[in-house]
Amino acid sequence: MPLPLVDYHLSQLKNVLYWLNRAREENGLWRLERHPILDEVAQRHAFDMHHRNFYGHDNPEGLKPWDRTAAAGFGWSVGENIAHGQSSGQKVHESWMSSDGHRSNILSPRWNVVGLGLSWDCHWVQVFGSTP
Repeated sequence: MPLPLVDYHLSQLKNVLYWLNRAREENGLWRLERHPILDEVAQRHAFDMHHRNFYGHDNPEGLKPWDRTAAAGFGWSVGENIAHGQSSGQKVHESWMSSDGHRSNILSPRWNVVGLGLSWDCHWVQVFGSTP
């Protein structure tokens, strides 16, 4: 069951996707389309970090991004970007692009789909995936 989001959150997730795809196109890469399973995994991880007051790629049980995506039924390669506190999709994108590891995920030719999540207190999640 999808998790509820308010209009502000939905607009900011669209904003993240815009900046993500703009950066990819400026670097000669194809646009990423949102994937429903990855969206669900990203949103759940954002809400989980908010509700259980942690910040990390691994949750308190030690589950990693690929564990969460596999459990949700996505069986291919994944990568993840997380952030906390940025007030808009553009600001979080700028933060990610100024970090080598996050930038590498955004500009990787390996990915062809993405999932996005955002919690009430601005835990941001991007889950990148490769499908056949």
